[in-house]
Amino acid sequence: MKKTSNRLIATLLSIAFTAAIFMLPFSAGAVTGTLGTESPALTARFSDSNGSKVDGNTLTAGTYTVDILLSGMANISMFQMTANYSSTYISSLTVNSVYSDNASTATESCGVLNEDGNLVFGFISTNDDCSPLNSKGTVLANLSVTIAEACDFADAFVVSDDPECTLAEADFGDGADSAYTLAANAEYPMTCDMSPELQNDVYSVTGTINIANDLAGTSYLNGIVGITVSVVLDGETISTTTSDNGEYTLEGLPAGEYTMSISGPTTIDRDVTLVVSADKAVNNVISADAVGIVICDYNKDGYINGLDSTTFYGGLTSYNVYCDLNGDTFVNGLDETIFSVFLNQTVNYSSVTL
Repeated sequence: MKKTSNRLIATLLSIAFTAAIFMLPFSAGAVTGTLGTESPALTARFSDSNGSKVDGNTLTAGTYTVDILLSGMANISMFQMTANYSSTYISSLTVNSVYSDNASTATESCGVLNEDGNLVFGFISTNDDCSPLNSKGTVLANLSVTIAEACDFADAFVVSDDPECTLAEADFGDGADSAYTLAANAEYPMTCDMSPELQNDVYSVTGTINIANDLAGTSYLNGIVGITVSVVLDGETISTTTSDNGEYTLEGLPAGEYTMSISGPTTIDRDVTLVVSADKAVNNVISADAVGIVICDYNKDGYINGLDSTTFYGGLTSYNVYCDLNGDTFVNGLDETIFSVFLNQTVNYSSVTL
């Protein structure tokens, strides 16, 4: 067994780590050669008791959730971090989870030592070919920290740069003593910033989808329920459905420009441009203008004609929310007047940027 693995095992055994660790399935076929080609970085992320992001440079008295993240690596065979924390600033620190608790399967043997202002945690993969990481950042530990006195977290929580104490090993196939470390003269360097500048780079967008009463969708009345609002981010669709009053919230959008698609069971579907930027946000929430959408294409064929008339006039006797074109909870002559605006006409939405 390699010396780097022995370093972690010695630490974890000191806190009653299982002897089964000696039986780790080191694979002769494990891929090698990743060490030194990546740029690992240890960082911390903070949120307060309300779940809001906070800046670790200026923590005030209170209890915070702290995520310790490792970025810049795709796979890992072993990790250990050692830190000292000051009782002047930190009155309590609890380790809620380590990497294996967040994995889809239990593939890591983990251990934690947390006493007298000293924290050691780490894990060794029990996979033959290491454990996967998200190169953009994987949570290696989740902590609850109570701050007694205002501080910069990096001053109160100091990570050891001793290569025997803080290290990340990229692969079981790497040689003895081969690991990323924080040492000043490290052959394979890793960086550490326990109070990085807060990046408000993900936002929530809220708005309302309303019932349009003109062909351009520029005039509208009340909100409408059951409308799907969606954007595509990195090839994946993020979507939500409007509430009874037409409100929606899209979560987790980085800054950028998106095509926001609006569709429903009886709508002439509509796309608008959504611009997400820091200058439009308050506490990471962007309030978008309302958008109108035509809701009386009842057979969803892209036209509003006699086939739709049958459904609409049926709504006069049996309530249908999508026939209630003025949103007053009744289907009557007022809605018939609005329906006549669209009947046998072409809906031509105006261009909208939110």
